[in-house]
This record gives sequence, structure tokens and C-alpha cells, in this order.
Amino acid sequence: MEKKKRSPLLIIIVLAIIGTLILLFIYYRPMPGSEGSPAPSENPEQAAEIGLTTLRKLITEDNYAVMGFESIEEVSAAGLGRPLEVFYVPLDELKAYQPQGDVEGLLFSSGRIIFPVVVKEQVRSSVTVSGSGTTWRATEYGGPMLMKALAAVRKDEDEFIVSVPALNLYFVANRSDSELFLTPILDDPRFEFVAGNVLSAKEAFERILPAAIEQEDLPTGG
Repeated sequence: MEKKKRSPLLIIIVLAIIGTLILLFIYYRPMPGSEGSPAPSENPEQAAEIGLTTLRKLITEDNYAVMGFESIEEVSAAGLGRPLEVFYVPLDELKAYQPQGDVEGLLFSSGRIIFPVVVKEQVRSSVTVSGSGTTWRATEYGGPMLMKALAAVRKDEDEFIVSVPALNLYFVANRSDSELFLTPILDDPRFEFVAGNVLSAKEAFERILPAAIEQEDLPTGG
């Protein structure tokens, strides 16, 4: 059966989105045993505080801008903001989704919590901790563009992140009256998503379902 040809405009749009996403998700991931890989902690908050101390040590005159700071002096004044737990939607689960089905069943914990790093209540960077139970460790630092995109659409303390790795999608999520809602952090013409426009999770997943069905052998982790 002959595959449908994609239009040149659609290809350009997709490549532009991918390019933006590459810039969004730039993190520093330290090697195990390096200065940037602190010992595990008993809870996420403690791990994030230790991670913030490590982040300060990692930043220099040469990389402070890449890590999201406007000056080297800001680094010492940085603190932690309200965390966001990260959930992800595996590709195989999304492919099996039935319209108007149970959207909560699509969400899986990634074992990651992102702590914004803020200066005078303005988001600059982040510390991501990974783990479960009583074992947590700071594992990623930076991602300033992602954090600013998230902060631009974030409103409540109880929000969290939902990612769809196979389609390079990130949402800020919240529940209201037992219903799940998703807010895109970027404009995405593929699915007519507009950054900041809240959608019910059911509508969002129905929009992306055809594209998910077309995908093959892509990573599904958070």
C-alpha cells in the first residue's frame, strides 16, 4: 500500500518544531561519580537543595548564560521554586487509546521531579531530581528555555508535567472537578495547539492519536 506523501510545508513545520525542542531540552547531565553527581537523599526536597549547591559550583563565567542566568552574580542569590512532577505517556498506551476513554490510565510516573531555580521570583534554570521512596538524587541541571516555557503557562501549585516523548510534546497538567486538563507549552501547528490554551486531556489526546498511530519504534520513556 502506497504511503501518503507529506507536503513540503508540513515537513518544514515539523523540522522547525524539532529544532525548537532541541533548544528547549538542553540539560547538563553529570557523569556518575563526578562533582555534579551528589549522594542520594531521603526526599526530593533535600535532593534538590543539594542539587542547587552543586549547580552553583558548576556555573562559571563562561557558562552562566547557557545555564539560564543573566549574570554570574545571580547564581548566589538563586533559590528553588515550586516543583513539578513529571509523568509521561508511553507510545503503545497512546496507540491503544479509545476516544473519550480513560485518560488517567495513560499517565505513568517518570520518577523525576523538576525544581525551578528562581532569582527574585523569576525562573532562570532548574534542578531535576530522580528516584523513589527514600532514595533521590539530583540528576539534571539547566534547561532554562523549557523552564521559562513552563512558567509562562503555569498557574497553580498542584500542577504537574505530562510529556508525550514519541511526539515531542510537553504539557502543564492539572485536575479540576476530577477531570484532567492539559496546557501546551508551545504552539504546535501539527495539532492546532496554542501555548497557554487549556484543553481537556481527552480532546488533546484525540488530536494527537492519528500521529501516534503512524509512529513506529520510538522511545516511550519520560
